[in-house]
Amino acid sequence: MNAPFPFSARTLRRTCVVLGLAVLAAACGSKAEPKPVAGGLNVAPYVLDLDEDSATLCWVSAAPMASTVQVTGPQRVRHFGDRAHRRFHRVELTGLQPGTDYRYSVADIHQAVLSTPTDDRHFRFAAFGHVAGTQSPREYPVEALPNALDDFGAAFGLCCGDITYYTSVPGFAEAFFGPFQDYLATRPVHVAPGNHDGGFPQQRGFDYTAFRTMFPHDYGNADEGAYHTFTRAHVRFIALSYCPDRKDGFVRQLAWLESVLEADESEFVVVFFGGANPPQVGYDEDALFGVLAKHEVDAVFCHDGSGVFQTEVQGIPRFHIGTSGTGVRSFHLIDASPYELRVRLADTTRRMQGHLWSIPSQRTKSVVRTVENGARIDRPTCARLHFRGVSTPRTEFDGVCIKIDWPHERTGVLQVLWTPEEGPDLERKGDGAYYRCRLLRMGTPGTHEFLVSLPRDEPLTGKTYTVKDLVLRIDNAPNSEPVEIETLVQELSLVRNG
Repeated sequence: MNAPFPFSARTLRRTCVVLGLAVLAAACGSKAEPKPVAGGLNVAPYVLDLDEDSATLCWVSAAPMASTVQVTGPQRVRHFGDRAHRRFHRVELTGLQPGTDYRYSVADIHQAVLSTPTDDRHFRFAAFGHVAGTQSPREYPVEALPNALDDFGAAFGLCCGDITYYTSVPGFAEAFFGPFQDYLATRPVHVAPGNHDGGFPQQRGFDYTAFRTMFPHDYGNADEGAYHTFTRAHVRFIALSYCPDRKDGFVRQLAWLESVLEADESEFVVVFFGGANPPQVGYDEDALFGVLAKHEVDAVFCHDGSGVFQTEVQGIPRFHIGTSGTGVRSFHLIDASPYELRVRLADTTRRMQGHLWSIPSQRTKSVVRTVENGARIDRPTCARLHFRGVSTPRTEFDGVCIKIDWPHERTGVLQVLWTPEEGPDLERKGDGAYYRCRLLRMGTPGTHEFLVSLPRDEPLTGKTYTVKDLVLRIDNAPNSEPVEIETLVQELSLVRNG
């Protein structure tokens, strides 16, 4: 026979209320401290920003200490920071070389290796949201998310807010910096604050003081909000704070956003912010997306705590990415290339969806040269168009623009091949003389326009080169309808960006 429960329902309710208030006070109280980690630190060193020639490291110490970092690079040891004692540390590492590994050390214990990026326009990043906030009881552990990002090779992350439940330094440390410690030691996660990151539970309104302390970026406004921007190669990223913490703060944020977009010349612009619970006052979605559409922003990522879905606002694809409704902590992987962003859905079980969204470049290109052609059809089901005598140095153009009519309902696959001028260190014959550049899909009848980039250096020799010939070939054409490709290709031209 079971023993009687030792508390009455009334006593149990009172106990729960008292415990709940105690937890809330502990989380929000100014005297609360994160649990210590090794070396006398409350928060281990993390990469705040990472550029081709610089990096910014931050950490939180249990007691005031000097802000010094030892960095070991190629044949050289350097020291950064100063001897002033403080608890919240921000040290910028300057004079670094692109594409180079650097080992850094803080407090003689915390060591990691970070790799500076290059201007290569091929890279992968991740977008996710709702790391903490309101959690599902069947959620995978938070630690599974950074491990998956690392396994998928995400060079950095975009986080669309809610990295804690109660806004406080201990809250950020426990819910975000702890689980992401190893990932953040080598690469950044740029966080756009959600409603849980701005003074939650907002008893006195939104307050980004704690958030800005832990993420000391060069913000667009020194006194309010938490919005900033950065670039990686040819992509401009903009983090917004959709919950204003000052009267008319959102209006000032939109003015800053417009000034950034007006001056930007990047191939792509990606905006990200929180968004599960928009405030009743201040946030203006119509005005925000009006600015984004005016400047042809390419994609928006925001979080929704209930799951993952996609919408479109004023012609701009908006990807909602939250974890509470997915269990397996879904996220987006984005592969950037010179003229395309490819978005896939993945999760912490290491599944990656075969379906993807393709976001092509919208930027205007100037034509360097329109290429003439000589053509032949190899066989009825495979049309091949050979552009001979291109003979143009790769340094004189950035990409190839193809305009082609596709009359069929069935999807056609367009292959783009090219061959360099031969030299003493490069002799390739027959079909082996051609590199395949891209597979392009024509899924609907109509005129399709594609932008294709060629490598900056010859893949085998690593040297600059001259493009000798270009070849377009259509595969997967309907057998009953032979393709005469010379009547379908409207234009092939070499173009420059900008």
